[in-house]
Amino acid sequence: SSGYADEWTWTIGCLDCTHPAALFSVVPDCQHATYQVAVNVTSTGSSGTVRIANTATPGDTLTGIPSGTTLVGPIPMDSVSHLTVMNADNGLCRVFSLAQNAAFADCVVPISDAQNFTYCYTNTDTSYFAYTCADDMPIAITFHSGQLLVNDYVQIYDSAGVNEDVLVFQGNLNGDMSGYSINSTNPQHALVMRVVSDSTYSCISGDATTSLNWTVECGYAGIE
Repeated sequence: SSGYADEWTWTIGCLDCTHPAALFSVVPDCQHATYQVAVNVTSTGSSGTVRIANTATPGDTLTGIPSGTTLVGPIPMDSVSHLTVMNADNGLCRVFSLAQNAAFADCVVPISDAQNFTYCYTNTDTSYFAYTCADDMPIAITFHSGQLLVNDYVQIYDSAGVNEDVLVFQGNLNGDMSGYSINSTNPQHALVMRVVSDSTYSCISGDATTSLNWTVECGYAGIE
């Protein structure tokens, strides 16, 4: 005896069905730090449709799925999901995916020469922009313009990822990001910027009249 007290549970049933068939592929969404899994059901087996379950959202099983491609997600990047495609009439006939994942590190854009970016943010926005210097130097972000409304703000992380302990800036500078500069101090020479907004009023709605505009370059902000 191992001392464990967990009970075992199992299901017994007749395998009176034909297994479905499916192919799985990851679709990254770097801007929102999520990914979807494209499930291409090539055969529904002995039922007209299938069910699709995934471990990332275990209570959110898709039902009535026909042959063809269905996108499952969004799922946070750097979190593993496993998907199961099941016969609609008998869940014992099923096919499993391998582990699915997308790494946020693959979304970090390497910068050599200075590059300029413009973004008009939306309602209920959570958009990520990640950069690293391709040379062994710090990376710098300098804002030239950008109106942010009340409850809308920018976050800067001194890292190639998003963790609260490396959050070095959060705010909207009284609604105008013009002139704000920051450079990395981490060994990865990386910065992650996140734009966050509430559900009402934004740049895309026309209420914030100036888009966010910034330059990313290697070196220290304001130093050639």
